[in-house]
Amino acid sequence: MFSEGGAWVYVVLTLGLMGFLGALGVAVVFIRSLKHPTGRGVLLGAGGALIFYATLVLLVGSLGYNSGMATASEAVGATSGPNAAASVDRAEQVARYPVTLAFILVPAPFLVGLLTVVRTAWPVE
Repeated sequence: MFSEGGAWVYVVLTLGLMGFLGALGVAVVFIRSLKHPTGRGVLLGAGGALIFYATLVLLVGSLGYNSGMATASEAVGATSGPNAAASVDRAEQVARYPVTLAFILVPAPFLVGLLTVVRTAWPVE
């Protein structure tokens, strides 16, 4: 998957793993805030940053998909005959690798950010 998906797969993987580390950090601060008071602004900012970051990872994944499709259309344009349809299908499959990886890596940071924002904005007392 990584060798076929091109450089965009590595960018999405790096950003996704950084998102997991950010989600872990925000989760630790959120759990600590349940026992020790922490500023609401800090928690709202951290949760909002995670939501923004998850959206950024999806955007980078879609940029990778578009780049892969542009490269694939150039390569398939030179192909003719009975193998053209199979080449188009394979090129589309390979171009989807970055966005698929982004959709795999995004839910955890997004949900941690959403939970932090919702819980901080509407505290349960």
